[in-house]
This record gives sequence, C-alpha cells and structure tokens, in this order.
Amino acid sequence: MQSGADAGTAVADHGVVYPAAPAEGTTTAWGLPGAGVGAPDCGEYRAVWLCGPERIAWRVRRSCRRRECPDCAPRWIRTEASIACDRIFGHPLGGTATRHGIVSPAPGWSPTESERRRMAAMMRRGLAAEGWLGYCVIYHPYRGCESGGYDVDGGHWHVNGWKRYARGRWAGWDRAGMVYKNIRLRGGLTVGSRLLSTLRYELGHAGIARGKTAIQWCGGLSYNKIPKDRIEGGESAPDCPSCGRRLVAIGCIVWEDRAGLEAMFCGDLVRFRVRDWPDPRERLA
Repeated sequence: MQSGADAGTAVADHGVVYPAAPAEGTTTAWGLPGAGVGAPDCGEYRAVWLCGPERIAWRVRRSCRRRECPDCAPRWIRTEASIACDRIFGHPLGGTATRHGIVSPAPGWSPTESERRRMAAMMRRGLAAEGWLGYCVIYHPYRGCESGGYDVDGGHWHVNGWKRYARGRWAGWDRAGMVYKNIRLRGGLTVGSRLLSTLRYELGHAGIARGKTAIQWCGGLSYNKIPKDRIEGGESAPDCPSCGRRLVAIGCIVWEDRAGLEAMFCGDLVRFRVRDWPDPRERLA
C-alpha cells in the first residue's frame, strides 16, 4: 500500500501532501487518516487570545485539521464521528436505529475503478431493497492484516443508519457479484455509545482521497433531503486560565511585533507576558 505522502502530490501554497486526484481512466490514490504529512507549522504555538487586565498574550497550539496529518487525524475522527452520530439520531426515519451492514465484492474479485463506481450505484439499490431508509456509507479501500495494520487490498463499504425489517434477502446481490452482511455494532453501554464507537473505528481506516468525502449520506439522510447542519456563529472567546476573565482575540496583529502590541495598549506593556495555552494532553497525562 502506498502511504499518503507517496500517493500524493505536493501543494506549493502550504507544503501539505494530499492524496492525488486520479486522472481519467486511472484508479483513485486512496490514503488513510494520519498516513500523510501535515502543514509545516502544525503543532506550533501562536498568540491568539489576549488578557488585557493581566497583560498576558496566550499562545494556542495550531492545528492544520487535515485528515492526512498524523497529529490532527485523531481529532478529525472524533469530530466526524460525533457529527455523523448526531445526524442519524437527530433525524429519525422509522425502523430500527443504528443498524450496521457491510457490502463487499464477491470473494476472488478485485473490481477496477469503473466497476467500483457501478458497484456503489448498485449497492444503493440493494440497500433500499434490504430496508435501509437513511444511512451513511464509509468506504474502506484496505482490509486488516495479521500484523494489525491495514495494507491488504480489498475495498468494501460500511453502512450505518436507519433500517426497517425486510423479509428475505435481495437476490440482486449475487447477480451484481456483491456480498451483503448485517453485523453488530461495537461494544458500549448505550445504543449511542455503540454507534459512536463503530463510527470512530470505521473512520480510523477509511479511504481518503483528494476531492472525496469520507462519509456519504444516502436515502432519507442525503443532503438533498435533509440539508447539512449549519454551525451558527464562530468560535467563542474562552476565559483566561490565570484570572478567569473573558479573553479578547488579538486579530491581525503581528504576533512577534512588540510595537504592534504596544500600540494596542498605548505603550503600557510593563506586565506584558507570553504564555502557552494549557495543552489538554498534558493535563490528562
């Protein structure tokens, strides 16, 4: 399997390596979350919040939020899994919630890129016949190996969402050369925790490529039927860890330019200090 860096192309603007967009007639260069290269300044601290009364400029650890970044991939997985879980439970469509299914090619068949696309279209038809009302699909280009990684070719799809009971099995799976299975969600105390754990597991080795989303919504949960949830407003200012007062965003001031900060405070920087924002990973250590 090619890594995200080997299967990608460099973007000159910020030096990040993305999985390459496939040319016409070629296969998609699939990568895995965390298997690429992040932005050069990812992980560095930048002054973002300012405490006026204490004269403290708080530096926050920057995150490039790229799926292929080794440092940002875990956060991306947690965020996307939570969004998907909220979308499924936030729009009940009837039937049984949080069902889990797998669709894969028949044993011994390695479909080409064009065949995989036709399989995806046939899969949606088969899932409707199986009773799926609204669901998300996560594509896995590789299967697990004995060593614990994911580097064995064998693309398949994971399905999670709302499903009603359907008698019998759709006969079209055999004609399409595909295998469909219903499996259990991963362990958890509640249905929500089991679904969240399953989505995190699936996104942990989901296929990512330039111009493609890791999660596709189909049926009653598709974006043309239920618009994408919008996040109102922006990031709210946190409280100062030192004094508890609400912080102010520094904005466009050059962080290393002391004269710019002095101009903001009319030259009164006697007590000016620069401190790093407490890292949550250090607090949990």
